[in-house]
Parts: sequence; C-alpha cells; structure tokens
Amino acid sequence: MIKKFKLKHFDMLLQSDIDYAYFMQELDGYVNKRWLRKRKFKKSFFRTHALIEQIKKIELKNVLINPDFKMKAPDNIDSITFSAMMSIHNYISKPSESLSESIATVVTMVCYSEKYRGDFEVGGYRFDSFKKQIMNSPALDVMGLYNRINKQLDDSNTFWEKLFLEVNTTDEDYDNAEGYRMKSFNVINTIKNICNDFNYTEKQAWQVPYALTQTNSLSKATQSYVQDRMRSIKEDRMKSQRKNHL
Repeated sequence: MIKKFKLKHFDMLLQSDIDYAYFMQELDGYVNKRWLRKRKFKKSFFRTHALIEQIKKIELKNVLINPDFKMKAPDNIDSITFSAMMSIHNYISKPSESLSESIATVVTMVCYSEKYRGDFEVGGYRFDSFKKQIMNSPALDVMGLYNRINKQLDDSNTFWEKLFLEVNTTDEDYDNAEGYRMKSFNVINTIKNICNDFNYTEKQAWQVPYALTQTNSLSKATQSYVQDRMRSIKEDRMKSQRKNHL
C-alpha cells in the first residue's frame, strides 16, 4: 500500500488539514458509493490513517535508495552535462516550487540524459513529461534517489573546490579591487574555453560532461598557478643575485 503513496502526495500531506477522503481514494482505492459506505468506510479510513501516520514518522533525509527502483540515474553526478549541472545549481539556490515539485525537478535534471538521447533542455514536452512521471512514482523510491543525488552534489562540490584551492593564487591588489566580481563570468569563460579548446559551437559546449568542463578549467588554473610560481621563483633568484653583487 505504501507504494501507492506517490511523490505528488507529499504536498497534501504537509497541509494542516489532511484530506483523508482524497487519500482513501488514492491509497486504498475507496469508492464512495452508498451500498459500500457503511461496510467499508471505517476500514478504509483506518488503513489510510495508519499509513499516513507511518509515512509522517519517516525521516525523509535518511531514506536510502531502493535498488529495485527502475529510474535510471548516472553513477557519477559529474557525468551529466554542464548545462544540467548549471541548471541544478541555479535552481537549488532559489527553488520556486512546492516540496514535491522541487524534488521532481532536481531528479529530472539529473536523470534526463539517462532517459533521452539528444541535448539536455529544461522545459519542453520531454522534460515536463519525465517530471510528471517522477511525480507519479512511489514517493520513498524517489526520495531515496534524491538523497543520493544530494550527497553526490555535495561530494562533487567538495572535490572540485579542494582541487581548485590547491592551485588558487591570492593577490591582495586583486582582492582590494573587488576581483570577486569576476566570478559572475565563470560560466561564460568556461563555455568560451570549451569552444576554443575543442572547436565546439556554444550549443555543443553546453552539452559536454560537467567533469570535462571542470578538468579543462582546472588545467588552465594549474597552468596559471605554475607560471605565477615560476615568475615568483625567478624574481627571488634575481633579488638574491643582486644582493650577492653588492
């Protein structure tokens, strides 16, 4: 019976006044007919009420992925397209939908390329159709997948941040000049670099795996870091040589 509790039902469960009549129909298949009413109403109500109380006690963030869930998801979150990853980060920073809609949107973005061939694109018939399918999937199965996705996103962010920090150079003048404002151009620069380095069009660049865009950016950051270190070493050597000649 718990499998009949779909992701779309979450929002109604969060309401202050739960519509048990709706859930009796959705979860227990209760049909409101006079000749059935007296005999089956109470049994259906108690079954539905018990199930809802059971679900309300579940710590959703601790729900694990169901290995039997048929939804195809990437093994590595960094294999999704750059477009999908940027869409996810942008969406998570300012979600504008209900709980179930937000969960469905993120899962759709992550799993889209596993279901469909061709370019990733938010909106449109295929995206909306897939999202609707997720909304009508068992809630706990989707929640388990969503929790795994969240962990993978956190792990990905931590992994890349650590690598970029290792080749990050601090410049006091740059900081004083509010260089942080350049971060808003990171996505544009990433696309430009992919286009130049791989001879891709802008449309193609958006569809490359996120891991490739990050590796390419890390390569350039490392090159800049090494050049900066070489320049610093040469300057120190020249200063030392001048002192020795005095």
